[in-house]
Amino acid sequence: SLMIFLSLTGLIITTPARVVVPWDEGQCMWLNGTVEDKEMAEDSSGGMNYFFLVNGTLDNETSFHAQVIGTQFDYLFVPIGLHYEGEICDTVPLREAVYTGIIRFIDIR
Repeated sequence: SLMIFLSLTGLIITTPARVVVPWDEGQCMWLNGTVEDKEMAEDSSGGMNYFFLVNGTLDNETSFHAQVIGTQFDYLFVPIGLHYEGEICDTVPLREAVYTGIIRFIDIR
């Protein structure tokens, strides 16, 4: 479920110079997204990073691709093809996940 994506508190990647949050503060929107791929990669300290590529739409009109960082548990139990559809709202954890790079939007159209 999306709660797995939003509660990912694993590893943090470098924040891009310009972070774009595709919603207004306090706004709720409809999310329709699917895990397209997942991969793991060793980081510079010898630990592992677990990445999920999510493709979907916001409010049934704005397409997005996002990379979400997860934990080893998420990597083992979230299957490729997992689909979530439901309302999400701007919250402090969601906004922080974008600002810290846990959720990184690759493409928003």
